[in-house]
Amino acid sequence: MRKLTYWAIILGCVGLPVTAWGQTPATSRKKNTIEVFFPVSHFFDETTTNWGILIPTRRSVRKPDGTYSREDARVIPPTFGLTFMRRIGDKASLSVSGTAYMRNYLNDSRVPGETLTREYGLISAGYLHEILAYRRMHVQALGEVSYRAGSEMIFIYSYGWEAIVESLSLRDWGLTAGLRGTYDLPWRFLLSAEAKYTRFVYLYDEGVSFNIDREVATLHDLTVKIGLGYQF
Repeated sequence: MRKLTYWAIILGCVGLPVTAWGQTPATSRKKNTIEVFFPVSHFFDETTTNWGILIPTRRSVRKPDGTYSREDARVIPPTFGLTFMRRIGDKASLSVSGTAYMRNYLNDSRVPGETLTREYGLISAGYLHEILAYRRMHVQALGEVSYRAGSEMIFIYSYGWEAIVESLSLRDWGLTAGLRGTYDLPWRFLLSAEAKYTRFVYLYDEGVSFNIDREVATLHDLTVKIGLGYQF
């Protein structure tokens, strides 16, 4: 009897939160959401897509004889973002987000015009409208205005052991469209997945010319954001 009472208490403690979660109506969603996310971005150029959180890089390693060598390693880059959203109606929301993006691209065979590094901060403000809702799943269409500030390092040519590079200043404006899906979790948490395309329509830096080519800052950005949010 004592063992039966023990298991009844355990099942009750587990079952009540789960039952309450399953019976929570969609109208109980809170007005505010704060979210942290990891962006996976593709720029439609020769650079690789940052599929993983760990990226390859090179670092100097000291050998026992006192000399140094360059070795490949994998590190976590400062590439992440924060979003704040405010519901302004049953299906409408406003959002503001900030993304820090840093990427070094390793490639032993440099090609003129190739991007070596990309570092910038991106601020976006947007409007979201819900187009589909099913239980705890929600899909929204979004439109944003984005501003980025930072730099891109472009390879020009090599002279012996020396690499000639040019830095492009990023102070650019872009327009964004995309879709966002969320799934409500217990205790006001949610998972999100967002796919959006940004076209930068104003470039601050006119670019750099070499030979007969002209290289400008990145114009296209296709990003998938995976995030964890909290509603309050």
